[in-house]
Amino acid sequence: MLSLSESHVLSTQIVKSYSLLVSRLGAAAVAEYPKMLSLLSECLTSSNTSLVVAVGVAFAVVKETVPNVEIPDDVFDVIVDLASEVTKHKAKAELKEQRQALRAVAQYLEEDAFTDEKLVVFHEKIVLTTWSSQIQMGVFRDILGGGLDIQLHNNEFVRAVLDLGDAPAAPRHRKPQDKAAAKLYLEAQRHSRSVHRSTSREHKHATQQANDHDDEE
Repeated sequence: MLSLSESHVLSTQIVKSYSLLVSRLGAAAVAEYPKMLSLLSECLTSSNTSLVVAVGVAFAVVKETVPNVEIPDDVFDVIVDLASEVTKHKAKAELKEQRQALRAVAQYLEEDAFTDEKLVVFHEKIVLTTWSSQIQMGVFRDILGGGLDIQLHNNEFVRAVLDLGDAPAAPRHRKPQDKAAAKLYLEAQRHSRSVHRSTSREHKHATQQANDHDDEE
């Protein structure tokens, strides 16, 4: 028998898998939405932050895929309430994660407002402009962990799934001789400024001596 913690983890993965399925298959997957609705609604009452957030995002993905799908008013009301929840039973970090995620979900469900997620991978800027793309990126992030950046840049399959196209060519680096020439140029500039300052000081000193000599006469 699963513990409560294990049950939360399993339920979260099921909801995330459903969201991924919807993001890839579109309307064909949303056909199962009526069967999932009761499960998703029930999970919204969970005390587990990760599960609650996953459910909220699932509703957003469904709405994005089939705009005319119905999100029950009572479900929307629960999401809005959870987006401003205040409780002593959750850590501040968990509450912050829940509020931010569900506030974004509520805004999307009500106003179609969406905030892009921006990533920088090496020299490439990646912008995720849909819930579906964020869900798919999240899956790769969970699987690849710290190796995500390298795979995003080099793995054609990952790039194809995320519709990133071909990886941009790396910026050209200056040739060693160019760097050497630049170093010599900078050194010459520093030497020139040093000589100029020294000459200016000598000229100023000579002028001051001449003035002092005139005063004595």
